[in-house]
Amino acid sequence: MEADPAGGDICTRFLLPDAPGLMTLALATRGNSNGMIDIDQHVQVLPGGLEVLIGPPNSDAALSLDREVVALSQLISISTNDIDLIIDCGRISPALQSQMAILERADIAIMVSPLDARVVPHAEKMIARINSVRSHWQGEPPVKVVMSGNGGAKPKELAEALGIELIGSIPVDYQGAAVACGHPGNNAAFAKSHLIRASVTIASEVTHNLAMIDRSIMPDDKNTNPMPSDHPMPSDQEKDSSNMPAEMRSA
Repeated sequence: MEADPAGGDICTRFLLPDAPGLMTLALATRGNSNGMIDIDQHVQVLPGGLEVLIGPPNSDAALSLDREVVALSQLISISTNDIDLIIDCGRISPALQSQMAILERADIAIMVSPLDARVVPHAEKMIARINSVRSHWQGEPPVKVVMSGNGGAKPKELAEALGIELIGSIPVDYQGAAVACGHPGNNAAFAKSHLIRASVTIASEVTHNLAMIDRSIMPDDKNTNPMPSDHPMPSDQEKDSSNMPAEMRSA
């Protein structure tokens, strides 16, 4: 599911229509009275079989879905017990209630950070934002990290500096990344690429972490406010994330 407020990339990368997708799902849930949603009618299928909920490619349209996705996050947590849903939240901003609602209900939150010690101050701020909305996950590490690229720092050392658990590293793999983004390539070579090997390791770690989570501590949607009243409103400086490294994302 693409929930990036800057707009989605999947439909342009794979030459797909922008509907059905997240927009049609949001429209279908307006006035929903039975508390359930049927995601199947709104997914598209990528080459290889991956089902995706495409977000609007236009950033204005993506931002307009902010309140819709807040409501969706409550229904999705009820309606997706039998599927694995990976949500790309893009760059985190406390001003966007949709991101806060998603992060609050997600079984696991993963931040992807460039392997560069210079991002530590930015990463610490983002971790604090995520932790603030995941405080109900008592006893569970609130956020994990995946390191990306080839930087001067070592992944484990950087994760220790941030005080969070490292669940994997994504190497620089231009050929593998190109195929993953829809460019032609050899499927057999792609399956053996550095990107896929690293992704398999990360997927295994995520699966292990999910198996250890006590879901009895999930928030009660009826009493949950995506932006708690005691949560400080973001300052103008916090709202402006233009100086945040583009690679630093959370899902």
